[in-house]
Amino acid sequence: MKRYVLLGAAIVVIGVAVWFAVFRHGAGTAEVAQSKPVPLVRVDTVRTGSISELLEITGSIEATRVARLAAPVEGPVVQLAKREGDRVRPGELIVRIGRNRAAAALLASAQEDLTRQEQEVARIEQLVQRGAIASEQLDWARAQLERARAAHVRAREGMDDFVLSAPWAGVVSRVEVAEGNFAAPRTPLVEVYDPASLVIKCAIPEARSSVVKPGMKIAVQLDAYPGRQLHASVSRVYGELDRRTRTLAVEARLDEHLPLLPGMFARLNVPLKTVPAAIVVPSDAIVITATGQRVVFVMKDGKVARKMVKTGIEARGRVQITQGVAPGDVVVVAGNESLKDGAKVRVQGAGKAKKAGSSGS
Repeated sequence: MKRYVLLGAAIVVIGVAVWFAVFRHGAGTAEVAQSKPVPLVRVDTVRTGSISELLEITGSIEATRVARLAAPVEGPVVQLAKREGDRVRPGELIVRIGRNRAAAALLASAQEDLTRQEQEVARIEQLVQRGAIASEQLDWARAQLERARAAHVRAREGMDDFVLSAPWAGVVSRVEVAEGNFAAPRTPLVEVYDPASLVIKCAIPEARSSVVKPGMKIAVQLDAYPGRQLHASVSRVYGELDRRTRTLAVEARLDEHLPLLPGMFARLNVPLKTVPAAIVVPSDAIVITATGQRVVFVMKDGKVARKMVKTGIEARGRVQITQGVAPGDVVVVAGNESLKDGAKVRVQGAGKAKKAGSSGS
């Protein structure tokens, strides 16, 4: 009898121990479940608006009216009246080239030839009057005299200094000589550009060349004017592609009036396609799954629902949604990397906004 009492007591003790262990496990699981943090997210509202597909390229400021001045004669540079950066008026002196001793020798030689031909013509005229020679020889002598006169004029002009002057109002951008240098014939010495001819020049890839038309508006940023969003209009589209680079040269003029210099670096956004009333979301709202699908998490009543979407144009941190969400939907834009369908979330700043609203009332 005593044995049965001990056996019953042991069974009771074991049962109590098992119940206690199960109770502790359930309580621990509940505590873990209660202690698991709710993800904190940031949200934004789906809107409609204009969005454009942009071609981002670079270009530079260039002058389309440039004069490279060269002298047809040789000689020493005796005066350099202008330097780089100087402005010039039409006809203003830039470079004066002196003449050397060779020019003086040529003039003396031409003078001797002219004198000799004049004497020869006078002698032949007398012989023709006497009938000693035919009149045809007089015609030939007079032709030789005219050649000698022309050579004498050229030699005399060669004695004067040669002047390079500005063809129109502009800015001297390059000077290739200094005073005392010897200038060779037909060698460019000075470059002048017209500031009014400055344009933005860029190259459009062949695949996009058919989209660009004269008058098209483009957005421009110049490194010389950081932080300023500028605008330009396409003023010229070249008639053929560069066969080496397979690009199309395009010129554009700034709508704003700003001081410009040739060589300034420009960044351009050329609109290729525009949707005026597109459904758009921030780019951060798009999550790409392991299978390559694009999804967004739409929030409602403190929970998120995963929605597969189809996208269109992407530009400047925004994405066009062609299927999957509607205007007014609230989508998660931060904290969505590890979210699951149906998960509860907390919105960043929601508590502060609610508290602020209560105090204001």
